[in-house]
Amino acid sequence: MTKMIFDGKDITQYVRVKDIRRDLIPPMESEAQDIPGRPGSVVAKTNIKDRLLEVDVRIEVNSRPELRQKIRELAGLLYTDEKKKLQFTDENVFYMAKIDGETGIEESSIFGDITLTFLCDPLLYGGVKALSLGETLRNGGTYPTTGIITVTMGAADFLKVTLKSTGEYVYIEHNFVSGDTVAIDLETEMVYKNGLSISKDVYLESDFFMIPKGDFEITLSSGSGMVEFTERWL
Repeated sequence: MTKMIFDGKDITQYVRVKDIRRDLIPPMESEAQDIPGRPGSVVAKTNIKDRLLEVDVRIEVNSRPELRQKIRELAGLLYTDEKKKLQFTDENVFYMAKIDGETGIEESSIFGDITLTFLCDPLLYGGVKALSLGETLRNGGTYPTTGIITVTMGAADFLKVTLKSTGEYVYIEHNFVSGDTVAIDLETEMVYKNGLSISKDVYLESDFFMIPKGDFEITLSSGSGMVEFTERWL
C-alpha cells in the first residue's frame, strides 16, 4: 500500500490511499510576443505555476461514531497555514503542499470517501547532496537549483567562486586568514564569514548563479570547499 506522509505524519494510519492523480509537468503560462512582418509569435517568457495534486482516500472503521472521530482527527492533521512536506512511498521525491479547495465526504455507516486536493510548489524536491569541490559534479534533477557553497579559506585578500560552464562568479574582497569559513547562500544572495555577514564586501558585478542540471564544476580562487543543494524536478 502506498503511504502518504504529510508534515512528518503518516496519514495512512487514518486512511487508505485509493488513487493519486499527478500531472506530468506543472502548468505552464507562456508570454508571447508578436513579430512585425511575420506570422505568429515568439515566446518571450514561460512561467511555471503551482500544481494541483488530487488524492482519493477512504476512512474505514467499525462504527459511525468512530468514523466521525477519525474525520475530526484527520482534519487536524491536514490543516496548515503554509505548505508542508508531502511524500508518497511510491516515489523518491517530495512536494511542498497544503490542502486547497473543498473536502466533501461521501459517508456510509463505517467508511468515508474523500478527495484531498493539494496546492503544491511547481517543482518536486529530492534528497540533499553535499559534494566536495575540485572536480566535475552532478545535479541529477531536471531543473536548476540553488544551494550553499562553503569554503575553508587560506590567507587571501579576496575569494572568487566561479561556475566554470558559464563564467558566472561571486567575488568577495575581504582580508581572510587561514581557517576562515565562508558560506555563500546562492538563494538568499548572502555571504557569511564564520557565521557573520560580509555581504557588503561582495562585488556588485557578482552573479549568485543557479546550479545547473547535469554535470557542472565550481572553481575557487583560494581554499577548499563543498556545495550542498537539493535536487529539484519538474
